[in-house]
Amino acid sequence: MFPDYKRSILSVTASVAAFFGAKTPYPPLEEIADALNEKDTKNVVLLLFDGMGENLLKRHLPEDAFLRKHDFGPISTVYPSTTTAATTSLWTGIAPGEHAWLGWSLYFKEIGRQIDTFLGRDSFTGEKYAPLFPAEAYIPFQTIYPSVNHACETHALFPFPTSAGKGAKNRITYSGNSDLVKHIKSAAERNGKQLICCYNIEPDHTMHDWGVNALQTKTAFERANDISEKLSRELGGDTVFIVTADHGLVDVTENIEISEIPEIMDTLIMPPSIEGRAASFFVKSSMKHIFLSEFKKRFENDFEILTHEEVFETQLLGLFPPHKKTSDFIGDFFVLAKGAKSIRFSAPASKRGSDLIGQHAGLTEDEMLVPVILFRGQA
Repeated sequence: MFPDYKRSILSVTASVAAFFGAKTPYPPLEEIADALNEKDTKNVVLLLFDGMGENLLKRHLPEDAFLRKHDFGPISTVYPSTTTAATTSLWTGIAPGEHAWLGWSLYFKEIGRQIDTFLGRDSFTGEKYAPLFPAEAYIPFQTIYPSVNHACETHALFPFPTSAGKGAKNRITYSGNSDLVKHIKSAAERNGKQLICCYNIEPDHTMHDWGVNALQTKTAFERANDISEKLSRELGGDTVFIVTADHGLVDVTENIEISEIPEIMDTLIMPPSIEGRAASFFVKSSMKHIFLSEFKKRFENDFEILTHEEVFETQLLGLFPPHKKTSDFIGDFFVLAKGAKSIRFSAPASKRGSDLIGQHAGLTEDEMLVPVILFRGQA
C-alpha cells in the first residue's frame, strides 16, 4: 500500500493549522474540521500513540472500546512508515521527502558517516558524533508552532527532551501516563485557546520487544484506551481530542544479513541505510544490473524495488519538491518491504542489540493504515 497524501496524517496537521488560521501544503480532513467547528472550541489536544495502527487497534480492542467508538479512520501514514519520518511530518505538516528525516539511520556525506538520526550517534559503533548533531545541522526542520503561536498558546509534551517541540511556547518533558494527563489538564485550564501536542511511546515500544500479537501488546492498547477515556471525562466540552498514530507494525519473520551475501555485498559502495524495511542501497555504477539480478533472485516476493528516479517519479515521499538532502539519502535502489522480512547489516565493529520482533517502515496495510479518532471532553 503506497501512501495516500490526500488523506494522511499530514491532513491531521493541516486541519489543526487551519483551525488556528495557518496553512500547510496538504489538504485538511473534513471530519476534523467538522469536529473543531461543531461548537465553541477552546482547546485542541493532538495525541499521538506511537505504533497504534488501525488494524492493530481493531485486533486488540473490542468494538465498544472508547477509542474504537470514536474512530473515523483509517487514514494513511506517510512513507517511510516509521517514527522518524512520520512524527516529523506530523509536527511540521510536510512529507518525509520535503523535510528529509527519512528514517532511523542516514548517511551524511558531509561527515562520511551513517548516523542514527534521532540520537546523533554512529549507526555502527554507537558513539556520539561529538562535533555536532548531524540531523539538526544538515536537515533542520520548522514545526507548525510558530505559525499558530499568534492564535493560541502552544504546548509540546514528550517523555524525553526532543527538538520536535521547538517553536512551542511551552515544552514539557513528562514522566508516565499520570503525569501526561496532569499536564494536559493544566494546559487546558489556562485562559485562551490552547494547542496541546503530545507524544506517547506506546504501544510501539512494547511491540518491538514482544511482537504485535502478544498479551503485553494487548495491555498496551488497553492502556492507551484508558488514558483517552480518562482525559475525556476530566476535560470539558470546549476541548477537542484528535488521537492518531505515526504507523503500525508487523512481526518480522527473518532479518536478512546482507553482509553474509557476497553476491550482493560485492556490488555495494557502502552498507544499506535508512531502515530495515525501507533500505537505501548505493551500488557501483558498473554493477547495478548484477545487484538487481541478485536481489530479485532472492527477495523479489518480499520487497518492492524502486530505482532512485522512480522514488521521485512516483511521489512516494511527498507531493511537493523534495529537500535538497533527500536525493542524497536515496541510493541507486530503494527497497521497500511488502512481506514479513527486514534487512540488516552487521559490521565487525557494530554494537547491535537483539533483533526487534515488531518492526515498521514497510508497505503493508498493517504499517500504513492509522486511525483518526475524534471526541470532546465530557466533564
